[in-house]
Amino acid sequence: MLVKDITDYLAAENVGTVGVDLFYNDMPPEPDTGVMIEDLTGGVPDYVHDDNAPLVHHLRFQAFSRGPSYDAAEAKAQAVYTALQKLRAGGSINGSSYEAVIPTSDPAKFSTDMQRRVVFHQEFEVIKT
Repeated sequence: MLVKDITDYLAAENVGTVGVDLFYNDMPPEPDTGVMIEDLTGGVPDYVHDDNAPLVHHLRFQAFSRGPSYDAAEAKAQAVYTALQKLRAGGSINGSSYEAVIPTSDPAKFSTDMQRRVVFHQEFEVIKT
């Protein structure tokens, strides 16, 4: 699963700890500082000739980074961005081959939640074989 792979990768890059401050598809109310990776609708897979299995998948995901202040949320979002830059030329995560993980937006403030915590958002496109 893409979001689990990305979450595991970010944990290996010391962005956070899975289940503590690094989550996928749902972020609990605590802790104040955390990251959530969530699926987005991707593009149409590429097929070759009469093969029924897709050769290349075009996937997307988004990252939400939350912190008790603007600076804390921005720093966490930048840590996500920096770690994922290492996958621009591809890599393997949990046995899956990723040809590229490409940011489609820079980290930017998304919202302030009900507890006055700041949330940053960014999106990525993935080419997976």
